[in-house]
Order: sequence, then C-alpha cells, then structure tokens
Amino acid sequence: MKTKNKWWKLARRTVVFAATASLVVGLSGCESEEGDTEPSVDVTGMWSGLDASGYSFSLSLTQYGSSVSGMMSAENLVSDHNLQGSVSGNNLSFVVNGDFSNTATKFSGAVVNDTWIGSAAHFDDGWRRIELTRQ
Repeated sequence: MKTKNKWWKLARRTVVFAATASLVVGLSGCESEEGDTEPSVDVTGMWSGLDASGYSFSLSLTQYGSSVSGMMSAENLVSDHNLQGSVSGNNLSFVVNGDFSNTATKFSGAVVNDTWIGSAAHFDDGWRRIELTRQ
C-alpha cells in the first residue's frame, strides 16, 4: 500500500511540474495581444530609393516608441502625403492615405543596416517591391 501511495505522490508531482513548466515556457514565448514586439531599430530620418518600376520615393520619418509618422513624396505623386505606421522588431509598416487612386496604400518591410526592403500594396499589379536607404 505504501508503494502505491508513493507512486501516486510522485505521479502527481510530475504532472504538476510538467504542467507548470509548460505554462511558463508557453507564456514566455508569447508576444503582446497585437503580436507586436519591441522595436529593434530606429527609423527616424530621411529615406530614399526606388520601386520595382523605377519610380523614386522619399520618406521623412519620426519614430516615437513603436509609432511612426512622417511624409512621403514620390516621383509619380502630385504632392507629399502623410503617413502613419509602426515598428515591430526590425519591421516597418505604414499606410499612406489618398495618394494612389485616392485609396490607402500599405507599405511593409524590414530594416537591415540602414536599408528598408519592402513592398507596397495597392497597385494594379499587386505588391510592388521598394528599396529605400537612410540618407
């Protein structure tokens, strides 16, 4: 009878330990509710480059924590446009409202060594690759 009680105590402890360890490991790997991570880059400054069609783009960005705001100008735009976005890790995403065909254009990509390589959605041909370099 004592052997059976010892076995049950050991089994319960093992189950409790395994459940606790799984919970701790699972929670430590979780990101915030939005899936955001802390910014690992600061994108504040001037950026310029070309899209896949050869149009030139320029951005003037200001970053506060994970929020980004600024202005975008492009060769095929009549005027500069405001942008709003965010940085998560080394990923920069932003939206420019009312520029191409008066609808929002979404930009997203990664910053590596002062170069942002990304793409823009809302072109007739779908996503368009853009590469910008910090000036």
